[in-house]
Amino acid sequence: MQARWQRSPAAQSGIGPATAKRMRARALESCIGDLDPVSGEAAAALVDGIFVQVNVADEAQVNNLFDTAARRIWSVDIAFNNAGISSTTIYSIAATI
Repeated sequence: MQARWQRSPAAQSGIGPATAKRMRARALESCIGDLDPVSGEAAAALVDGIFVQVNVADEAQVNNLFDTAARRIWSVDIAFNNAGISSTTIYSIAATI
């Protein structure tokens, strides 16, 4: 069985690339999404994946990420999303709930 997966931003450090490498070791194909094209392309190259630039705060860009992954890899069977959106104020997140 061939599995395919997609991962969202924070491609260059931490749990993101570690997960991408682990998935690649299990023969999963990767679509790496990141806001920064330099780090995103580098992360995709590490796992022989594809890269899509994405701002996860923009729904249309997230939709494009998934559409591109589905079109170029065939399907999205696993989505590993570890993107974060931060704010300059501590109360802004609570205000959106």
